[in-house]
Amino acid sequence: MRQINQIVEEMKAGACRELLRDIYVDEGVIGYQEERYVRALGEYVKIFGEQEVEIYSAPGRSEVGGNHTDHQHGMVLATSINLDAIAIVNKNEDSSVNIYSDGYGMIELCADELEKRPEEESTSAGLIRGVLAGLSERGYKVGGCVQVILLRWTALKMRFWFMPLFPEVPIVCFISRQLHMSLELRLQEIRSTVCIGMHIIF
Repeated sequence: MRQINQIVEEMKAGACRELLRDIYVDEGVIGYQEERYVRALGEYVKIFGEQEVEIYSAPGRSEVGGNHTDHQHGMVLATSINLDAIAIVNKNEDSSVNIYSDGYGMIELCADELEKRPEEESTSAGLIRGVLAGLSERGYKVGGCVQVILLRWTALKMRFWFMPLFPEVPIVCFISRQLHMSLELRLQEIRSTVCIGMHIIF
């Protein structure tokens, strides 16, 4: 967890460029990404105030082979791409969950009230409540959080990363380093192992 003003200062000073290169690969978009993160942090401050936060990048994905065979326990070869959604997150001291998504407004619910609600069927609130309920049923401790999610995908030149699927990895296992691989599948760009999910930035 880091203070927002500290992260913003580092972004503006270029101190995060190596980390952003690791995530987005394309040198030509690093300046844009710095601006994007600073804007997302500014949105967080406007809504929730200056706090310590964590930042996550959730990459988009493309399935190279086996699409839909997983419905019948088949194998899928998937790749993550450098188009992503970023989330600015802070742990709440109470059980309230407050999620603001760029262009969609605020969703508010209580992590202590996870029973299915018919009126929330096919809604974002119902999906969030269902994920929290599933984690709770599997023995994970769930609690409140506040976050801003910047959902707009970045308009970048697309590059692919190998992302092997590990069905046994629980959904909460978000920590990842990605195997970078260009669209031409140049093996020399591979950097480290990968796990499904989000890349933790701060």
